[in-house]
Amino acid sequence: MHVWKAANGELQMVKSLGHGARGVAFSPKGDRLVTALNREGPSDVARVWDAVTGEEVLALRGGGKRTTAITFSPDGRWIVGGGDDGSVTVWKATTGEFGWSRPGHSGRVFTIASSPDSQMIASGSEDSIICLWDAATGSDRRKFREHKSHNIWWLSFSPDGQRIASCAGVGGGGGRRRASDDGIRIWKVARVQPDVLTLQGKPGVLFSSLAFSPDSGQLAAMGSDGSLKRWYVRSGLELDGPQITAEPIASVAYDGVGRLMATGGLDGMVGFYNLDTGQPVRTLREPQGAIAGLAFSPNGSSLASRSGSRTARIWDLSTGQPRLALEGDNDFEGGIAWSPNGNWVVAGNHDESLKLWDASTGRLLHTLRGKQGIVRGLTVSPDGKLIASGDSGESITIWNANTGTEIGLLAGHSAAVNSVAFSPDGQRLFSACDDRTVKVWNTATWEEMLTLRGHEQAVTSVVVSRDGRMIASASSDGTVKVWKTDHRSPSRQ
Repeated sequence: MHVWKAANGELQMVKSLGHGARGVAFSPKGDRLVTALNREGPSDVARVWDAVTGEEVLALRGGGKRTTAITFSPDGRWIVGGGDDGSVTVWKATTGEFGWSRPGHSGRVFTIASSPDSQMIASGSEDSIICLWDAATGSDRRKFREHKSHNIWWLSFSPDGQRIASCAGVGGGGGRRRASDDGIRIWKVARVQPDVLTLQGKPGVLFSSLAFSPDSGQLAAMGSDGSLKRWYVRSGLELDGPQITAEPIASVAYDGVGRLMATGGLDGMVGFYNLDTGQPVRTLREPQGAIAGLAFSPNGSSLASRSGSRTARIWDLSTGQPRLALEGDNDFEGGIAWSPNGNWVVAGNHDESLKLWDASTGRLLHTLRGKQGIVRGLTVSPDGKLIASGDSGESITIWNANTGTEIGLLAGHSAAVNSVAFSPDGQRLFSACDDRTVKVWNTATWEEMLTLRGHEQAVTSVVVSRDGRMIASASSDGTVKVWKTDHRSPSRQ
């Protein structure tokens, strides 16, 4: 390693590393250097040196087999490395402590860049993909894919952090590099967030369960003080609504034909209300206790309910009587939902499983065994072929509804996933998380499309309007946000 003075070109230091180096970078203050060592672990994969004396300061361990690119973050807090196994790794710059490592590419990482505010990391690889990462958590925020099967050699953020310049081309990792015809591109970093409307309740009141009306014109939210709030979603104006119960309400649902709204309370009461007036129509009582989840059948003739007392029922709304109880040793958690054809019902269980029942007999059809954590939320795809469940283990599981088998696991959140919802066309999946974000997933590839940010605390619920043009999210910060969903794919200049 050679260090020269920039002012006059004088050679300041020569340091033997003992191994070849794949990359070198100064710290923001210029007092340290980091080198990526051209050797495989499990020993150190990078070292930090005193830039004046050449003495070794830190040895960095963990991450990929061999570090192929390395840099300091502009604030000097992190050292970021890319590996020949496609991983990106972060260490604390002051101590060398391992932070996180994530697989992101299918080929070697050739270049690493950090945004000016040190909040984002960009990595470029021989797989022709640029990945954008959250520096603190390691969550994969975006991918840029429009380079044509060429290696990404260099990346650079603009001074304002709003754009990334990339240079791609051909050639070997250790040989001559030549730019290709589409070699240099400039990308907008911040995909334009959908227009958002923020709805606020009374101070200290937290909203949980959400539901759009069938015509997508109204949004209902259950407050922790036992109140029901309804808004016109186009204007944000609040509708008049009664104080429904002294007990906090745990669930709200609209029927599919636009006639009724149902609420379930911790006192075991299910109330039905006229959509036009908000006035009560009838009540049902669950004899076993608190109502924790409600779902109307697709034709609006039946209601499925679950309670915290291990009871789930299907009610006949023409008589107001329970039609059947769902069999099995249950300890419900994380919602209840119907199949689109009304043939079966699915609910989450505290033992990390999902259960499917025949809606006409109550017979247990499948038990879907998860391995990631307690089910916090679930949803059924519009064609009835898939079930998605969010859990306490930071992941989303995709299930085959016909066979009860696991299809895949979506990773990207950094905390418990509380709620999931499919778009009406089935092309997108939305997830709400304790990490204060809502993520949008492409159901054709199961890749993350977008992360919606704006809530200041955990996001507890997410729902999609019937017309697919809006989603709503509720948070522990006491707000409900309504987002337009007509966002575009990653923009390029």
